[in-house]
Amino acid sequence: MSGDYAQIEKYMKSGLWRLADIETRKALYIACGFDPNDQQRLAANMIPCDVLQDLDQLWMRLSRNRFGFSAQRKLWYLCQEKFYDKSEAWNQFGSKVGWRINHLLKQNYWKPHKELVFKSDAPIGHLPHMGEQFGINTVEAIIKQLDYCASTPADM
Repeated sequence: MSGDYAQIEKYMKSGLWRLADIETRKALYIACGFDPNDQQRLAANMIPCDVLQDLDQLWMRLSRNRFGFSAQRKLWYLCQEKFYDKSEAWNQFGSKVGWRINHLLKQNYWKPHKELVFKSDAPIGHLPHMGEQFGINTVEAIIKQLDYCASTPADM
């Protein structure tokens, strides 16, 4: 691993998924040269490949492949293939990962970060979450960057 993600790893191993999620977001912001307390939207194409891949591998490994950007990528592609309309694909993705509730009592309700499930049995792809501004464009951008990184030689 290229970065020092010992604190994130420690949180994950201790089952402190909320803290691991917050630290992951901070690490991505810092890697892009932003203040981690800034609320601006992260430019995913600025995330260095080694950082994105290392964090993804850490999440995948320590969650037994339940969490991580790769888990989200798999679900996003399934939703995107199934629904032509991107907003419907996004709604289905949100429901699958547990970020969205759509039933009689709460229709099309997107959970704020504080209402997410920070447990190892949360839905596949539930974490990491990039905060309140995390949306379809961010999910797609991170997935595209992950795909780009996978197709680019490490020495570039």
